[in-house]
Amino acid sequence: MEVTMRTKRMFPPGERPMKTWEAAHRLGVSESFLNKARAAGAGPAAYVFGRCVAYRVADVEAYAAAHRVEPAVAVAPASDERGA
Repeated sequence: MEVTMRTKRMFPPGERPMKTWEAAHRLGVSESFLNKARAAGAGPAAYVFGRCVAYRVADVEAYAAAHRVEPAVAVAPASDERGA
């Protein structure tokens, strides 16, 4: 999908819109997943102008940050006081 000049004017000055494939690449998912997530209302915020879909970098980064999973911390076993 081509991002038209009209779409570029909708973004803040100096900010370039991301196409679907760019946003998918940055998130590490397929375009199909991103399209389905957007249709279900579960993907990052997007601008839709007819068939043209564009994402803001900040929205894609916020979506990624919201889906961050902290690693589990290993708990040290309690000392066994029976054998002392």
